[in-house]
Amino acid sequence: MADAGCMGPPPIRTIKDLDDAGHDLRLWCYACEREGMIDSIIWEAFVAKGWPIELDQARRRFKCKKCRSSRDVLLVAATRPKPDREITWSNVVHAWFFSRKSKRLFKGAVEERRR
Repeated sequence: MADAGCMGPPPIRTIKDLDDAGHDLRLWCYACEREGMIDSIIWEAFVAKGWPIELDQARRRFKCKKCRSSRDVLLVAATRPKPDREITWSNVVHAWFFSRKSKRLFKGAVEERRR
C-alpha cells in the first residue's frame, strides 16, 4: 500500500490549476493547423466575466484567430519559458524604455522616407 504522503500533484481541471502549477496554455486548431500560446492568468478574466474556468468548458471560449473555429481547438498545458534574466522592476522599465525608443526611431525613419 502506498504512503499517503507520497501522492503526486493534484489533478489539473481548471485554467487556474494550470496557472498554480506554473503552466501556460498552448492552443492547437485542428481545422487550420495553427498554434498559439496564452498565459494561463487568463483565468482571472474568465472569472470576471462569469465564464467557467474548467478546461472542458473553457475550451469553447477560445477561437482560432485564423479560421475563427472554436469546435476544433485543443488546449494543452505548456511549460512557461524561463526568463533570460532575473525579473526586476528596473529590468522591466529598461525593456519598456528601449522598446519604445526603437519604435520612435523606426517611426521617424519611415516618415523620413515618405518625404
